Amino acid sequence: MTFVALRKRPASATEAAGLAAAIREAARRARSRVMLGDDLCGICVVGTWDDGGCATATHPDVVDAVRGLRDGALTLPRTNDTHALPVTPLGALGARGLIDRDINGHRESGDAGKLPR
Repeated sequence: MTFVALRKRPASATEAAGLAAAIREAARRARSRVMLGDDLCGICVVGTWDDGGCATATHPDVVDAVRGLRDGALTLPRTNDTHALPVTPLGALGARGLIDRDINGHRESGDAGKLPR
């Protein structure tokens, strides 16, 4: 799937045709930037439904950073340097703890409960 977020609507049919070609090119090259010449016109994200949320970002550097973090790497904007960044799911670090309603040891139904140790 290809998700696209344009910065503005095309002003004419000619501009729309040019944008369509730029979107196809961005999708083919798996790039996040939709460019018409030197102008940034929008963001293109190729992937699954899970990747589609990035299409609402307002700047392509945000998309690149999110993709890098997902893959365990950090690429800073305007550089070609990529730094390894170990990432682990939160579930691997521990279990969910108490929530504010459980602090006093009583359930909302009025039943007394014991706090876990």
